Order: sequence, then structure tokens, then C-alpha cells
Amino acid sequence: YSAVCDSFIKSFQKKYGASINVVATGGDAAFIRRYTVGIKKVFPDLIFTGLSLLLENIK
Repeated sequence: YSAVCDSFIKSFQKKYGASINVVATGGDAAFIRRYTVGIKKVFPDLIFTGLSLLLENIK
């Protein structure tokens, strides 16, 4: 999967410019980041953070 991620990232860099920020999310994000070059940041619980912020704004 890391080769697929790197290829996908390189494709986006070529199309949109060299300075893109790649964020990996989900439980396996930290594992995949170890084997890829282009992932800059990992948020394993992004969905829960977003839901928490949404709930706070509803109250």
C-alpha cells in the first residue's frame, strides 16, 4: 500500500504543485506513514475529533 500512496502523492504533486500537505487519517495511518515519503501528518482519530467539535457547536 505504501507504493500506491507514494504514487498517488507524486501524481497530485505533479498536477497541483510540489508543495502539498498530505494528511493520513485512520487507525493504520501511523503504520503506513512509516513506509511512505509524502505523508506529512497523521490524525488517527480525525473523525472523532470532528464529531466532537460538531456536538459542541450544536449545544
